[in-house]
Amino acid sequence: MPKSKENVLPIIWGALLVSQLIYLVIPQFLEITAEPPEQIIIFALCGIGMSNAVFSFVVPNFLKNQDRISLSIIQYALFESCAIFGFICAFLGAESMYHYGLAFLGAGGMLLVFPKQEIKGRVQ
Repeated sequence: MPKSKENVLPIIWGALLVSQLIYLVIPQFLEITAEPPEQIIIFALCGIGMSNAVFSFVVPNFLKNQDRISLSIIQYALFESCAIFGFICAFLGAESMYHYGLAFLGAGGMLLVFPKQEIKGRVQ
């Protein structure tokens, strides 16, 4: 991988991680007075968020012929969606445990897939 492309993944990773932290903080500053929705809606959003987190670890096995940058960006987007689903739960008026749980799931997944440098064609 050329040196210029090598520096792109950590920048994208950092930007998406910071955006997840912003999703975590925004509902704290807003006064959300929505009536909590039916529990099935919250469970559906949480289920989709958790399945996206699991799917982000499975994606590299299905897309082995893709380059590293594409696979990483797909993983980052799936973890970002976890935080977005938590953000939606907060705006729907759900309990904060759903919001925090999905936000920490997304951020924790991002920390697990931190972009490592390649040496001689292998990932360290």
